Amino acid sequence: MAIRGNSETVRDIKKSISRTINDLEQMSSGIKSGMSATSGWDDDKAAEFNMAMGNVARMIESPVDALREALPKLERLAQLMDEYTSKRF
Repeated sequence: MAIRGNSETVRDIKKSISRTINDLEQMSSGIKSGMSATSGWDDDKAAEFNMAMGNVARMIESPVDALREALPKLERLAQLMDEYTSKRF
């Protein structure tokens, strides 16, 4: 039985996920800072806008925790692949 792929591929995936986490956090932060710019608005439409934008920011952030949890698992997989490929049979 052989492992197809290599640890560098797994580490590239890990880097890509890290960039995705960063992008999601920046988008959510941008939305939240846009919401703070409307703090002087005090009508019903402003409240609707802030509620909708808050929901969007939360939806954007929702996968971040799961993605963060995957990072150490991917590193462990890469380490196991390194160990496997270093064995001589």
